Amino acid sequence: MELIDLLLLLLGIAIAIYLFVQTPKFSKNRWIWAILGIFFELLTLGIFFIKTRRKMLGWIIISVWIIIFIFRLFLVFQPIISWYLHSDILLK
Repeated sequence: MELIDLLLLLLGIAIAIYLFVQTPKFSKNRWIWAILGIFFELLTLGIFFIKTRRKMLGWIIISVWIIIFIFRLFLVFQPIISWYLHSDILLK
């Protein structure tokens, strides 16, 4: 397991614990929010903040999540893009 994967797992667990503790204060189901927090990390936290009237912080977190998501997509598709740009397909 790479360091980045371990950090993302720890981030997801930390967000899940935070949501598990905070959601009953806003009459939300703690289990659903905690499970979503593990799988979707920052997106779930941003939506939670928006729904609990901390909209500015929520939108900032969602914006950061979108930037990270685009970066991850680039890392996944980077070998394919690199192969396509360096292949003879463009020259024909």
